[in-house]
Amino acid sequence: SLGLNGVGATVTNALSSEFEIVVRRDGCQCTFGVFDGEYDDEPIIEPYPGKDTGTMVSFIPDPEVFGDLKWDIEKIKSELQLHALLNNGITFEVVETEGNYNILSRTSYKYTNGIKDMLKLKTEGLTMMTDPVYFKTFVELNGESCDVEFAFAYCDKAYETIYSFVNGGYTPHD
Repeated sequence: SLGLNGVGATVTNALSSEFEIVVRRDGCQCTFGVFDGEYDDEPIIEPYPGKDTGTMVSFIPDPEVFGDLKWDIEKIKSELQLHALLNNGITFEVVETEGNYNILSRTSYKYTNGIKDMLKLKTEGLTMMTDPVYFKTFVELNGESCDVEFAFAYCDKAYETIYSFVNGGYTPHD
């Protein structure tokens, strides 16, 4: 739900020494890879007997551009959790690897109630002063339309916390 015309994938590819996209659907798997700027001849399309579907994007940042890059894995997990909360039913997974793809950790996020789930997570451990309020509507004005959804609750925190999103992207207010 984010990005425009594949620009994010294009930039990630340009800044990576390895970049691969694997798509599984309709009983097939399509793999497209770029290694050190060289494209595979054609995407590889082959039968896929498994039942899982989806898209996996993997990349290795180019060390000539980034040097010895250190990942903020908690920040990455937090961002993907937000995307999972805003895209009901889609699983987002962070797989942290080392060396020849030795898996160090695997974390999955999948939600079914969107911002209701987000409100529950963000207020976990707090004393609720009111029942949560949730509202979703469809707005149409001058030929333009959009879905509007919000949730809020009062709790025992001494300050307010606001999370705002537009088109699936976090829009921090500060």
